Amino acid sequence: MGRSVELTPEKKAAILAYSSVGLSTREIAFKTGFNQSTVSRLLKKYREKGNVDHEKGRGWKRASTAKQDRILKMLSLSDRRLSSTELKRDWEEMCNISVTSRNVRNRLLEAGFSARHPRRKPLLTKIM
Repeated sequence: MGRSVELTPEKKAAILAYSSVGLSTREIAFKTGFNQSTVSRLLKKYREKGNVDHEKGRGWKRASTAKQDRILKMLSLSDRRLSSTELKRDWEEMCNISVTSRNVRNRLLEAGFSARHPRRKPLLTKIM
């Protein structure tokens, strides 16, 4: 199970201040109301990294580069009626990458495109 919410910067600063005075982790935990393991983990992180800021998660590696994304955009503009699965097939052939149709839709949304359905029949009157 993951850890709960992160400590606020004020609480982190208080723990570091108590530590700089020379209090033990047990005494700091008693004064701040946190578990001793929380205090010791924070102090260990400060000793190892020099700061106690939250590190941003890295997430999944992106399946395509910026150049490949531009190629997908060009493919989409060349024929606006292609579905995401058809675009996926063409994109994979051009760039030698392996992506999903969901990935194609996400890249097109990032590029500013939005999904549209073609009209089913012609209009009855001309619009000027």
